[in-house]
This record gives sequence, C-alpha cells and structure tokens, in this order.
Amino acid sequence: MYRQRVRLIVTSPPLERDAVLSLLGNRVRRAVVDAGRTLDAPVSLPRVADAVAASLFAQSETTTAETAMVTSRLELQLHHRHLPKLDAAGVLTYRTDDNVLAELDDCALSQLATASDALTGSRGDTLLAE
Repeated sequence: MYRQRVRLIVTSPPLERDAVLSLLGNRVRRAVVDAGRTLDAPVSLPRVADAVAASLFAQSETTTAETAMVTSRLELQLHHRHLPKLDAAGVLTYRTDDNVLAELDDCALSQLATASDALTGSRGDTLLAE
C-alpha cells in the first residue's frame, strides 16, 4: 500500500506573538512542536503520543510502565485539547474523525520551535509558566 507523506511547504504567514506564547504556554504543546520536527504526516494519534512522550521524558528517569500509563492519558489530552488548538492556529491538520495528524506546516512548526528554543534556558528549564 502506498503511504503518502504530507508536509506543507508553502510559506505561511507568521504567527502573532500572543498566539505563539499561548501555543507554547503548555509543555505538552511544546513537546508536540519538538516531536513534529521528526514526524512524517499522516500519522496516527498513538504514534504522535509516543513521539510526544519521548520528547517529554527525554531527560527524565521514567520507567517503561510509567511511560505507558502516561502515554495513554496523553492520547486523550492530545485528542481533546492540544492537537485541536494547534490545528486552529494552522500549525497542523488533525482529523478528529479518524484520529490522524494529517498535515504539518513546516513554516509554523519552525517558527514555534525557534520561539520554544529561545524561551528555554540552557539547562532545559522553561521560562514560561505551565
């Protein structure tokens, strides 16, 4: 079966500063931005959750059992809150009917990743409130 990889390569208008701060104001959405750098759309919600969990726990000493439990809760949070918010901002396209992240906007992701990196201290401490 042929699997189509979708990435938007058109130049998107830059996100407003308040929108960037709102989107990056949550560590899960920051992890989605980080994971989005390596994801190839279309991708299923469980794979997105795995990538986001890997980003969240990259520097922690979390056990496999803890990670699995958190990942299942993370799927719900991504589906109901975080992916729709990023979709509404035009960063990605999330299809709620079949739980698929269908498209990623490279320009918007790059803008958010740059802002996220700028808002993160040298030790990974976040300057934004959770």
